[in-house]
Amino acid sequence: MLLKLFRSGSWISLGGCLILLLGLSWDGVVHKLDPALAAREGVFSLENPGHLLLGLGIGTVVAGMALFLIEKAYSLRKLSPAGGAVIVGAAFSLIALCIVSFWLTMGSSGLDVHLAASHH
Repeated sequence: MLLKLFRSGSWISLGGCLILLLGLSWDGVVHKLDPALAAREGVFSLENPGHLLLGLGIGTVVAGMALFLIEKAYSLRKLSPAGGAVIVGAAFSLIALCIVSFWLTMGSSGLDVHLAASHH
């Protein structure tokens, strides 16, 4: 069952790519309807549904690629244990980079300010 999940990594990445492109399109339409919107919103402002789809798409692509890499490491485990370990390390580094990138982007975009303001 777990191996089947690992083998689906490329399909998960494809789904994430489609979600990301849908979010980009949605964001483009929203900004076309309101040209001044960019001055009022952050990079991942949750008021814009396109941003939510962009973030979800990026996360899904990264998860799919990590699964793809883990599946490759699994298939190499007997031929080259060290090579498999390097590939698994790359998968976890990719996930860590994604998390840090989102954290830095959300901090610089004022997302925490938008969320705090919505509670008042």
